[in-house]
Amino acid sequence: MSCYILLSSFFLSKPSANGICAKNIANELLKNGHRVHVICFQQEDCDPEIFLNGLVIHRIDKPKETTGNVSLNNRIKDLRSCLAPPINNKTVCDYYKTANYIISRENVDCVIAMYFPLESVLAVEKIKKAHQDIKTVIYELDSVVDGISFKDRLRALKARSYERWNIKRYRKVDRIVVMESHKNYWDKTFGMEFGRKVNYADIPTLVNRCSCNIKNHSGDISFIYAGLLDRNYRSPSYLLECVLALKKLLKIRIDFYSKGNCLDLIESTSKQFNCVFSHGYVSEKTLDAAILDADVLVNIGNKYSHSVPSKLITYISYCKPIIHFSPNEDDVCLEYLNKYPQSLIVNENDDVDYNVARIVDFINSLNNAKISFEEIQSVFEKNTPGYSVNILKSLDV
Repeated sequence: MSCYILLSSFFLSKPSANGICAKNIANELLKNGHRVHVICFQQEDCDPEIFLNGLVIHRIDKPKETTGNVSLNNRIKDLRSCLAPPINNKTVCDYYKTANYIISRENVDCVIAMYFPLESVLAVEKIKKAHQDIKTVIYELDSVVDGISFKDRLRALKARSYERWNIKRYRKVDRIVVMESHKNYWDKTFGMEFGRKVNYADIPTLVNRCSCNIKNHSGDISFIYAGLLDRNYRSPSYLLECVLALKKLLKIRIDFYSKGNCLDLIESTSKQFNCVFSHGYVSEKTLDAAILDADVLVNIGNKYSHSVPSKLITYISYCKPIIHFSPNEDDVCLEYLNKYPQSLIVNENDDVDYNVARIVDFINSLNNAKISFEEIQSVFEKNTPGYSVNILKSLDV
């Protein structure tokens, strides 16, 4: 039985997307009989150290948010990023000190940085320097660089800065796990030097949530969107246009469980129309109940990034119909949805009326036939937590 430490961001009870992935891997390690510690950010009303279903959760202070002029601060941050990624040194130290506290009391075999945050990677580097016998892993859920347009000089400088930073980190760890959607970029950029260290997995959020996927009711057809919204790369504007047009043809409602800089648009639309509802950012338990109760799950693709939204794989695990709003032809989500039995891809560059007609046809074509989780699992094997855990176990810890 081995002992693992995972460094994550927000874990429970309101986890970040990376926190959800960390939880799935931690639970899978526990199922395999290993001991698991998670170091994550402090949340309101949470004890600094708790024991939960076999997990030991240690909380550190979350990085302080910058105050003042947000636009100006972001611009300064972008300019500084051209030289080096912004790092909160206190967070690095907190990760490191907490990990050392665990190491002083247990025979730790492996420490895993769930990248992001960047600070977790630097902490793992320090741990490796102090404890050469402990295996270290960068589990790279996101890529800062892949998908960035190099036509923008500032973005290009920022991308090169992050690439140089990554190279320094990769040299210090034992294993790097990269998501499948970044494979082409990663092989081209880092493969020559680090190919022997890398394994490819995929977003590990495919766990069986299919038990209650059919809802019999006579009310409105219920749509749900869950996740981050951003006016620049994941805007709900086109989706809302379609919803308001659909309302004239079908009895529908859409519930948003989201955060980001588009909440003012969602809430203003909600006040004007009785088919749009905004719930903000809720606990994982509340969100799970809402998704189980919905008829159709709604996803929006990233406009610029090649990162697969972890929410999409989570959606797939519910075995429910999915309508995906795609902003461009190279949307990384399309590869997944084309393999999913009940999905509709809506191209945001097409006319709204045309897509509304397609959505109506899609809804009318749905029946109560269940999609089995076994069928989904065989198609999306790399998205199971077990696939990633098998990679970690191959380190011979």
